[in-house]
Amino acid sequence: MSAPKRKADNELPRPNKQSVKESSTARRKQLSNFIDSFGNKMPKACSNCRRLGLECKVHVKSGEEWSRLVSERARLLGEVKKALEAQRAVERARQEAADRELAVREELRKVEAEAEDAIAVEEA
Repeated sequence: MSAPKRKADNELPRPNKQSVKESSTARRKQLSNFIDSFGNKMPKACSNCRRLGLECKVHVKSGEEWSRLVSERARLLGEVKKALEAQRAVERARQEAADRELAVREELRKVEAEAEDAIAVEEA
């Protein structure tokens, strides 16, 4: 048997195809193509897409922007819920005040009727 050939000191090892790492540019383009194919169109474009005039699409696994949008959506839904509860409380208070007004007006009508009767009796 012969001894394996030695590589020269200045020669880089050649990795096989499976261990070749993709460049960051290739990975970014692959992610971009994936999002273009399977991403969801956002109702409002992010700042980058607005600036570049692009259609804004996101994929759940696309990181920070999505996480920010999800947390912002949750916060806004909470704000909407609080506003609706405040509106309901105001409506209940308005209804209670209207009911109280009707009750007072009815009582006032009875008192005025009694006063008219008292005046009529005195005049007779």
